[in-house]
Amino acid sequence: MAAIDNKNTSTPKNSFVSSIMTLVDTEQKKMRRDLEDETKARKQLENRIKKFIKSRPELGCEDNT
Repeated sequence: MAAIDNKNTSTPKNSFVSSIMTLVDTEQKKMRRDLEDETKARKQLENRIKKFIKSRPELGCEDNT
């Protein structure tokens, strides 16, 4: 009977661990997408700011980099 009890308790543990690993993997993918979106948005904002500054000579930006 001890072998049956070990087998029964090991399956839910494996299932639980598998479920947790799946959740962690899903969360990591979501975080990676969010980071890519944030990076893209930051670059777009930087480009818009650069264009704005270049269009306003009174802001004192003489560097064309």
